[in-house]
Amino acid sequence: MNAMSNIGKQLDRKIVPVLQEQSIGRHLIPKNTELSGRGIGNTSVTGFEYKEMASAVTEYQILQTFEDRPDIRSTTIKIPIQQDMATIKRREFESMKMQGFSVDADVSFQMAMNVTHELDKTVVQGWNGGDIKGCFQVAGAAHAGFDFGEYRGAIKTVAEGIKLLHANKVYSQGYNLVIHPYEYMKLLISETDYGMEELPKVMTLLNENAQGDVARVYSCEHLDPGTGFMLPVAIPQNQVYFDLIEAQEPKHYFSYAGGMHEDIADINIHLMGAAVPRFKHLDANGLSPCVVKFTELAG
Repeated sequence: MNAMSNIGKQLDRKIVPVLQEQSIGRHLIPKNTELSGRGIGNTSVTGFEYKEMASAVTEYQILQTFEDRPDIRSTTIKIPIQQDMATIKRREFESMKMQGFSVDADVSFQMAMNVTHELDKTVVQGWNGGDIKGCFQVAGAAHAGFDFGEYRGAIKTVAEGIKLLHANKVYSQGYNLVIHPYEYMKLLISETDYGMEELPKVMTLLNENAQGDVARVYSCEHLDPGTGFMLPVAIPQNQVYFDLIEAQEPKHYFSYAGGMHEDIADINIHLMGAAVPRFKHLDANGLSPCVVKFTELAG
């Protein structure tokens, strides 16, 4: 069992960081390092909803009686487990090992992709029928957007998104745009008859007030065709809008199957992580001012 544990730790170090870098969800929501890492026993996190506070005022003197009492309501956000399991037949394991194949690593890599897929889907579209809400469900602003099949469609869509976010007093060093792969491909090839590409202008708009190119356009299979959304980039300062609570990073668990002797038993692999997005400043309808969604990008 110690050997199995060591294999799991080696795979954690080699495979999981690579796949975390490929995760769209992790690039959209900044990780809360203070609340994360407590283990799978951490089953929930507290969220807060409140109505908009009153505006500030300007006076010559220090006010003694002016105060605002925001109506704050706490909610409990459950942390689901993203997981995958596989069993490797022992003879296949030994045969491939003889041929120089690391079958456990190959299987683990595919499992890690599956777990990452589940986390990304949760961040983007939520989970369990709205029990956990994703970016698209919490969008507090909405616009049809413009046809990405026509030049300037993406430019006008991003400009409208920034306008709506600013109207909600959401300011950031850049904004990420997430769209369906169909619209992403249209944007990549969009150009004028004279060869002027649309993507560079889109990137300039998304990186408004940014030092460097921190914002990106993401192609996301978890969206329906013709839809997308915008939100502030996932930098630590923007945890004021949302954060990712990761009770446990994806971790491997190895065991021998069926109580057989360790020399002949099949090998079970269980990969398990636990994370949930948390959106702040939600209104009474559970919507966030920091996300704007688009619904008709296909024209």
